[in-house]
Amino acid sequence: PEITTLRDETRELLLNRPASLSVGDIADAIKVSKSWLNAFARGDIPNPGVVTIETLNAYLKKCAKKAN
Repeated sequence: PEITTLRDETRELLLNRPASLSVGDIADAIKVSKSWLNAFARGDIPNPGVVTIETLNAYLKKCAKKAN
């Protein structure tokens, strides 16, 4: 798949999230399934929806700031 900065940055944020932040908590917060998040983390969704990725990106950045 084509490289997209937002998608790839978001995947990195997800993979390197604080240990206290579970996939289930993220899924509940942004209204997606745990299986979708896990598939995205593995790179199995080459063209995820931009709104979902923007939402996930913002949520992970907010959580990372709280953890620091």
